Amino acid sequence: MNTAILNVLLQFVEGLISFEFYESIAPTKKKLRNFALITVGYMIMCGINLAFDYNVVVNTIVLTVFQFLFLHFLYKLKSVFSIFYSILFTCLVSVTEFIVLEVDAIILGGSSRDFINDAASYIILIILSKSLLFVFLKIISFIINKFRSIEKAYITSLIYPFSLLIVVTIFGLVSYYGNPSDRLRLIIAISTMLLSILVIGTCILQQKQSQNETELVELRAIKQAQETDNKYFEILERQNNNLMVYAHDTKNHLQAIRNMTYDENIIEYLERLTADLKKYSRHASSGNHNLDVIINKYITECEIKGVSFDYDVRLSNLSGVQMFDLVSILGNLLDNALESAEKSEEKSIHLQTDHRNTYDVIVVTNSCDTKPVTQGNSLKSSKANKKQHGLGIKSIKSALKNYDGDYNWEYDEQNKEFISTVMILRK
Repeated sequence: MNTAILNVLLQFVEGLISFEFYESIAPTKKKLRNFALITVGYMIMCGINLAFDYNVVVNTIVLTVFQFLFLHFLYKLKSVFSIFYSILFTCLVSVTEFIVLEVDAIILGGSSRDFINDAASYIILIILSKSLLFVFLKIISFIINKFRSIEKAYITSLIYPFSLLIVVTIFGLVSYYGNPSDRLRLIIAISTMLLSILVIGTCILQQKQSQNETELVELRAIKQAQETDNKYFEILERQNNNLMVYAHDTKNHLQAIRNMTYDENIIEYLERLTADLKKYSRHASSGNHNLDVIINKYITECEIKGVSFDYDVRLSNLSGVQMFDLVSILGNLLDNALESAEKSEEKSIHLQTDHRNTYDVIVVTNSCDTKPVTQGNSLKSSKANKKQHGLGIKSIKSALKNYDGDYNWEYDEQNKEFISTVMILRK
């Protein structure tokens, strides 16, 4: 068999394994792009290694560098994690190949070079080493996901790689002890390679299905939270309206009583009561009743929690946004801002709306003493309930899809401020 073609196929199998491993520890939405680029990367590695006649030092360096590039640029992991996982991957590749070659040489007799020089035996042994690598990486990804609780880690996902390892081992033993013809050994070797590809592909599809199930559960949770928030704001709006009517009527009654007396003590007392009633009047008056209800809620909550809250919604009252979506977007933004500001020393929140070209813009700035923790490109929630991690941001992004909108954030370390910016296309 042509050596170049053989090595290309083996590199492709290893590329599949690395793709499956990285998607399991840092899942992305651009899977097809990542798979294509990893495949191209492995073909480049194959060319470099063939050019240097598979020099061990060159092979190790090239493999480590390319793994780092995959992790850092395709999966957006921080440099320290990219370095760690790339070195781990390279070490496991080397260790599994060494283990398989040496163990087979000891058990079956002879030198590991004898197996390398025979194409069919070489394919089976390398596939066996890749299967062992696959098992190790599946165990590592299972532990990582279990520890980080990124998604539900299924113990059944380990069945596939272990089964592959057993089958490949049996194929290897049959090929050696059965004394098959060279043609049959070649068929066994190719079948082993195809089986490996199919098993790895099955694991990738299972991983995708698991992610889809997780996303479905999250979407249901988001929808339920949105419905709860909307019911709450409807009740709050009704109570506010009743309270404002009562406050308005009471002020009129107090004014009527004041007009009936000339006693300075009574007049002073009535004026004090009238001043106290003003706090029950509507604070915000943007021209958008829904926006005013939301702002008034957070004015009250901030007063209770000792957080300074100011707002400027004169340039845009977000009248083009439905109440259901406005609650999801602005409610979650201000919930997150209040949670962060309450823990800070400054304790302040500023809400501002604006027009930029064809977009309505919401900017929420809150005091934040510590730099947010990120996980890949996403913010990591500090909530104690891990099931609620990231649901607020996902709810915002879900609502923004209805307006071709976008959400971005930044942290100002100098001023210790967290800034959230939402862009909403005006319809």
